[in-house]
Amino acid sequence: MNEWKVSMGRATLFPASPSSFSDISGLQLFHKVWGEDPDNFQKQENPLLPSFAQGRRSGVLFGCAVHPSRLDFNFGPAPPPQAPDPSKITVQLIENARQLRRGLLDLFDALGEGHISDEVARVALNLQMLVVMPDFLEANRAILGVIPSNYGLQLADEEDVVFQINTPYVSKRVQNAKMNAVTRWSVARLQVMTFSVPAGGVISPSMGSALGNAQIKNYIAASVTFDANSTPQEEQASSADQSLLFREALAWVEQRQTELGLIVEGLRNV
Repeated sequence: MNEWKVSMGRATLFPASPSSFSDISGLQLFHKVWGEDPDNFQKQENPLLPSFAQGRRSGVLFGCAVHPSRLDFNFGPAPPPQAPDPSKITVQLIENARQLRRGLLDLFDALGEGHISDEVARVALNLQMLVVMPDFLEANRAILGVIPSNYGLQLADEEDVVFQINTPYVSKRVQNAKMNAVTRWSVARLQVMTFSVPAGGVISPSMGSALGNAQIKNYIAASVTFDANSTPQEEQASSADQSLLFREALAWVEQRQTELGLIVEGLRNV
């Protein structure tokens, strides 16, 4: 049995107007959502570039990025505190999906309490699950193991497979709200690069030779992505409605992964 794990998660708010997020700081946003200061924060001088903040909890990297066109709340595997043996480096995945789910619920709570913004047009939740396989044949077999047989998909050793369906649903908790519910099965080519950087982590143009000596490893992985996003509406989504739509989207992901037999421990309400 393949052990699927979360590769990344993202919750996104899309603005109702170009100025909706102009007064929002990544630093303040991180603190409002998770109640603590981030480990890293970067503010851009150029207002067209995103500001972002990152922190970690139990092996999960939490982050928020403020763009003029969107607010992203990102979740991914936190790098190990110490550099691993280069020969043992592999694709990093989120080992603690329960912590990821808790981080999402913290975000939904902050939205429901009005801590972020009422000037939102749409919301989107995206979660990707991966399992690394030795070759395309095995990756395709992993895909076939979690895709309904009634779709009639037949695979052998084909490369770069992508199959996607959308099963929209109408929200039961937010009036007139409709959600796209996309499931995407694919085979991903992944590349992991390792190289040394000086103390402070600053990479300058003069380090071209060091980057040229980077170690690169390629991997093949079966991937299933769940993408739930609301369709455009004439009215803005209130903070309370944003929270409700996200909670429904997460419930859809949990139900969908169960239907597919793709069970990620910790990423469901048990």
